[in-house]
Amino acid sequence: MAEIKFFRRAIKAALDRLTEVGFLSSWQLDETDKVKVVRGQMLTANADRVSSDGTR
Repeated sequence: MAEIKFFRRAIKAALDRLTEVGFLSSWQLDETDKVKVVRGQMLTANADRVSSDGTR
């Protein structure tokens, strides 16, 4: 069970870091360990890239 504790701690730290740099705008970890994330609005060099569904 100790491995799960350290795994959760590592996941939380990684998600916090992704939020700090703007890749995520938020995240949640529920009681079943399911992670829900909301992507940030980062601008990239490929900002004009068209996705597979035809949107930019």
